[in-house]
Amino acid sequence: MQIEKEETITWEDGDFIEAGEPSLPPGDFYSGEHDSETKDEGNISHISMPENVTLERKYSTLELMELGKAKEISSNAQDNVNNVSPHTNFFWLLNILSCIPLKWRGVANTKPPKRIKYKQIMISSFLSFIGIFLISITDYFYLTETFSTDNDAAVHIRLLAGAYAASAVLVYEAYLSPLAQPRNVFGSYCITSIIGVSTRIFCQHVGIPIYVAGALALALGVISMNVTKTVHPPGGACALIAVIGGKSVHALGYGYVLTSLGGAFIIVAVAVIGNNLFKNRQYPLYW
Repeated sequence: MQIEKEETITWEDGDFIEAGEPSLPPGDFYSGEHDSETKDEGNISHISMPENVTLERKYSTLELMELGKAKEISSNAQDNVNNVSPHTNFFWLLNILSCIPLKWRGVANTKPPKRIKYKQIMISSFLSFIGIFLISITDYFYLTETFSTDNDAAVHIRLLAGAYAASAVLVYEAYLSPLAQPRNVFGSYCITSIIGVSTRIFCQHVGIPIYVAGALALALGVISMNVTKTVHPPGGACALIAVIGGKSVHALGYGYVLTSLGGAFIIVAVAVIGNNLFKNRQYPLYW
């Protein structure tokens, strides 16, 4: 047999502003006089709230026991936190550090993936050759304009960069990976090249060393790619090259963004055409 206890909760006028009228759980009811109410088949469809409303709820013995247990557990947990000794913290840290060598062993019973078929290897290799070859031709034969550097030395526009080799491995070999999809390729090259150039200019202006500027450009590039959902590992190289790429890259200024996107366009175009020429391949998964 459960013993019921009554508890009265009162809301003053204004408690319902902005938050709206609270929905009452089963067993709750309003007491007092109301301005008007209309009923349809026993259900209250509208209640006009008076200035002061009293809500009465009956709590069972079981509910009160559970509420008491929850408060006791919360109080004990707070006491445990307050009573932690420095020795406990030391042993906790020691336990965490001792687990690190165990993680170096890897996951138990996990083996490297099997080697893919030779046919797929040859396709990926052939497409990689075509993609980089087209970038190299564009770089060597068509980008003939020169820029003057600080010491008046003429430098050519450079399109070919090491980041494209990493992109080629992704879009021609790991083409099913989310990191290899077109939005990731274009988005990462665009964002990280802008961040790389901006970081280099800023660091030069305030006198920050180039080895710090390169690391900073990469860190900011990683953040931006994650925020925009365009993570593409070669994008990190793109940001770093904007800082340490030398006079041929520095002379471009923000023109480096256009050359980065130009190479990315060639890589993706070859992937879209080449991968879909073969029966067991499809690229992209999404744009």
